Amino acid sequence: MKQLVFHHIPKCAGMSLVMGLAVSYYPVQLIRYGKKGFTGRLNARAAHETAGTRGLDDYALRREILHYQLEWADAPFISGHYPFCPQAYESFKDEWDFVTVLRDPVTRWYSEYDWNRYKDHDYKKTDLDIEGYFETPQGQEDARLYMNFFVPREHKSAPASQEDLNAAKIAIEGFTVIGDVKNMDGFKARMKRVYGRKPWIPNRNSSPAPDGQKTIPDKNSDFHKKLVQTMEADIEFYNHAKALMK
Repeated sequence: MKQLVFHHIPKCAGMSLVMGLAVSYYPVQLIRYGKKGFTGRLNARAAHETAGTRGLDDYALRREILHYQLEWADAPFISGHYPFCPQAYESFKDEWDFVTVLRDPVTRWYSEYDWNRYKDHDYKKTDLDIEGYFETPQGQEDARLYMNFFVPREHKSAPASQEDLNAAKIAIEGFTVIGDVKNMDGFKARMKRVYGRKPWIPNRNSSPAPDGQKTIPDKNSDFHKKLVQTMEADIEFYNHAKALMK
């Protein structure tokens, strides 16, 4: 079994996938590393706080950690909210396979808002209503999440350029397997074609929004239309990635 990097995109069933891929493909090694998981697993909160304490860009620090993990290679499975690192990919693409699962970006944005609004810890938590959250730097950054995850960008809440979009498309084309949250059977089938067997994927990390308070998008509202317009680059990237899921 080849070594895998799983790029866990927030609110794309990543917790379920991390567990499922580890159990399905590296069960013996998983026993060795214990309940905290493989050493290549990123603690996103710790990375965020470290970056803030040292005055560093959060995503830039995570890319450096990813490059270090690929170089060290103590474990065969690296996972977490690692943004794609072009330099690391070029250096290690012959030794490691890169895998990710995506989700419709607009649906993903609403899901992340609900997560940040109702979760029971303070890491990136918000008490703002959805329109107020959208206007914050975090809300704007979330609206360009795919651009930020697949392209090193200095201003993550700013609109994406055509160059950003082109670079993101090139990045996703280098992945060994791409999945879609809405078609997990398709992802499992592609994994089987490449690695010989389907992964077992549990169901974890459901929305913390109380019953009746989960956001239901109003596609006819001015807010929804503004959100979709803001996310044009992420939407085009997602459609490009879906065309690669064969």
